[in-house]
Order: sequence, then C-alpha cells, then structure tokens
Amino acid sequence: MPNFKNDGITNLFVKEVFLTLQGEGPLTGCPAVFVRLAGCNLKCWFCDTDFEGGERYTLSRLLQEVEELAVIPPHEPRLVVVTGGEPFAQNITPLIATLLGNKFRVQIETAGTLWRDLPESPELHIVVSPKTPKVHPRIRARATAWKYVIDSSQPYDLADGLPIDVTQDLQEAGAGQPDPDQVPRALAKPTRNCPVYLQPLHEADGDRSERHVQKTAMRCLEYGHRLSLQTHKIIGLP
Repeated sequence: MPNFKNDGITNLFVKEVFLTLQGEGPLTGCPAVFVRLAGCNLKCWFCDTDFEGGERYTLSRLLQEVEELAVIPPHEPRLVVVTGGEPFAQNITPLIATLLGNKFRVQIETAGTLWRDLPESPELHIVVSPKTPKVHPRIRARATAWKYVIDSSQPYDLADGLPIDVTQDLQEAGAGQPDPDQVPRALAKPTRNCPVYLQPLHEADGDRSERHVQKTAMRCLEYGHRLSLQTHKIIGLP
C-alpha cells in the first residue's frame, strides 16, 4: 500500500470515483480512474455534470479506492483524472503530490480561474477549458492543452474559430440559456503553441448534437484545431 504522507492534513469532498476510458482531449482512449470532486465556483448554462453534494474523503481512503480501480498498463504510468466541478476549488495539492509520488500520471481538468501550488512533473497534465474571459496566470503557464465546448448556434471569433460566450450570465428565470441582452465576450485565448481541442456540445436532442459535431469538425478543418468527441458517451461509459 503506497504511503500517504499527507493523511490528516486535509480532506476532500468527492462526488464519485470510477474507472473508465478518458473520452476527451489529449489522452483520449486511455484507461483512467476519474476522481470527480464536488463543488464549482462557476455556473455554466450548458453544464451536464452533477457535482453538487459529495462525501468527505480522507486522502488515505481516496488513494485506496484509486489503487483498487487502477489498471496496470505494461508500458506507461497509470492515469488518474482529477475533475469536477472545479478541482482547484479544494486543496488538491496533497492529493496531486502523492499520486505523482506513487508513479501515477495525473490529468487535471479545470476552467482555469483558480490555482493551487502544484509540483512540477512531466506526468502532470493540466487541461484548461475556459468558461470566462480570464485564466489564472499560473494555469496559463502550466496548461498542457486547451479545450473549448462548441455550441454551433453561438457566435465565434472569425480570427481563430474560438467561442464568444457568456457562460456565466444566466437569465433570472434560470432557463439555462445565455442572457440575450448581454454583450458577448470572447473566452480566454490559448497559450501560443499549446494544442487546442474543440469539443461539440452534447445535448439530449440527437439532431442538435449531430449538428454540433458536424459544425465543430468543419471549424477544426478551417482553423487547424483538434476535434475532441466525447467518446465515453458514444460507447456508453460513464
């Protein structure tokens, strides 16, 4: 059993821990243990993730569950994806440090507005998916990839194909759509030479989802971005 030196320093509120295939971004297709943390400092109108509530985990309990689920590949480190909600809303530093110390590869999925000090490691990958016009400078410096959710009905910047969005401005009625009276603002732009993934918005309406896929694919061809399909949803995995 790996030594969890930080046990007792902090606990984390965890929504779920499960084994799946990473379905998005640069590590698509890799077996991964997902640690979905509870809570988020943002509220996007299109969010389809249940991150409310959660159970308090000690770090030792969390690592034990990760170890029990982790697949042991023959030629590369086991992958843990820390996601949310917003992972940086909690103190994830001891968790990340310990996972790296126990020879895991770690990917953090974040909206990029918050930061916690993290160790430097080639096995730590930070994928930032901007939901606001600003990204924390430390996130910008450490990001290994950028990902944008594409709603093909929404405007985008003709210079680079990236969304112009107001994901945090909801109508008072809570209809889950952008406020039409708000002036659109461009989301934070990617760091130069960092790969950019465009991910079609997934909706319950299959025809609308398919339209998003086709429009996103065409935009990738036009602007040179990479297409990221939610392959775990396509094949029926969590």
